[in-house]
Amino acid sequence: VLAGKLEKSLLLLTKISLKLIANKETVSPTEELTATVTLSNNSALAIEVKPLIISLPENWEFEEKTKLNTNLEAGTNSSQELILKLNEFVRPTLPLVDYIYDLDFLEPQINIAAKVSLPELTEPILLTAATRVEVNPLIEMEILPNNKLVNITDSGETNSYPVQIKITNRSRTTILGRLRPSTLPPIQITPQEQQLKVEGQSTSIVTFFVAIGRPVPEGLARLPVIFVDDYGREVVRTELRMNLIRVLSAKVDVGYLRTFDFTLPQTLDFYGVSNREITVKEIAEGNLNSSFDTIVLDNRAYLAYPELEKANQKLLNFVRNGGTLIVFYQRASDWNDKELSPYPIKIGDERITNENAPVDILVKDHPLITSPNKVTAADFQGWIQERGLNFPSEWDERYFTLLSCSDPDEEELKSGLLVAGHGRGQYIYVSYALSRQLRAFNPGAFHLFANMISLPKAK
Repeated sequence: VLAGKLEKSLLLLTKISLKLIANKETVSPTEELTATVTLSNNSALAIEVKPLIISLPENWEFEEKTKLNTNLEAGTNSSQELILKLNEFVRPTLPLVDYIYDLDFLEPQINIAAKVSLPELTEPILLTAATRVEVNPLIEMEILPNNKLVNITDSGETNSYPVQIKITNRSRTTILGRLRPSTLPPIQITPQEQQLKVEGQSTSIVTFFVAIGRPVPEGLARLPVIFVDDYGREVVRTELRMNLIRVLSAKVDVGYLRTFDFTLPQTLDFYGVSNREITVKEIAEGNLNSSFDTIVLDNRAYLAYPELEKANQKLLNFVRNGGTLIVFYQRASDWNDKELSPYPIKIGDERITNENAPVDILVKDHPLITSPNKVTAADFQGWIQERGLNFPSEWDERYFTLLSCSDPDEEELKSGLLVAGHGRGQYIYVSYALSRQLRAFNPGAFHLFANMISLPKAK
């Protein structure tokens, strides 16, 4: 009998729910927000409701503006409104990247419990609800532009550009202090210090100038920027980041068929070459050789544009008439047995997962390796995630195999970069994960890709 009553009560309980909704997704210290708790009784019985159990993090407080009804008839609901108050010592959760290694990352801060009594149970049932609200830091500093890509190719000019540093003060008191960017010769930032006054609940913006002298190594330069108060205590800090790359490219006109991101236009714009996105319709109907020296097909282009297969002969004609066609890696199912390359290439499922696997350059005097940037084994350092995927398992002997690489204790794969002359032009197939490295601003990837697009002008 008891088991039957319990089963019936649990069935009723499935029609009783507790919901919690906050009126803000993001909040700042010293601010308030409202949370609404709703208990719905869609069962056929009246229920008794005990006072809410409210659990909040340290430095959060609450005020019960209204209360739930203690008795809830069948088919009715009741709501309770809470005013949540955060003091200036509340722990921030933003920016998320600063807290991803915390054990309570993404845990809800507002936790509600309600005890509900049913007529057929001697003990109340506990219902729970929770929600998360992101918390801004009290003082925040942002640099614009940041993570900037800078070409440091040797020349008589010095790279220089302005940066704006924005200080947001969410407290109610004025902050007085000094903004101090670091320097790392030959990188200079002027002025070396600026006085700053940020009123409560306001934003101030100051401008600095960055000058990058010679010589400076390639790679990511990180320069701390610190805001200290009038007593010399650190209030907040951030980091100015510059991706320094020394790269040359020929004066070429490049067309690209983009797939899933904007890596190609961003990279081509950085090179300073003339470039334009093209469509499959333009490939099928346009005079490609009159518009472009080089065309790039992005990763999985034949998947993204199934109609590209029918227009592919126009791309091969473009190569035959003197153009360079670069094809980033494709899927075997979108490629094999379709005669998309000038000479046969069969794509397999081989890949190199170790991003640090040594890469051997097999043809050191090939223009793709020498001009206009000299590519060495050092250009394959600092890669991320993997070397490449979908390496061809078979290819025509007319292709040059320029690179060799393998995972530890695995067979060497030589088909990651294939290039062949076709008519008066050149065809390049790339299985190395070049797009991923370009997105990560890897200098070596920028060198190699610049050589690819420059191949029509190689001496």
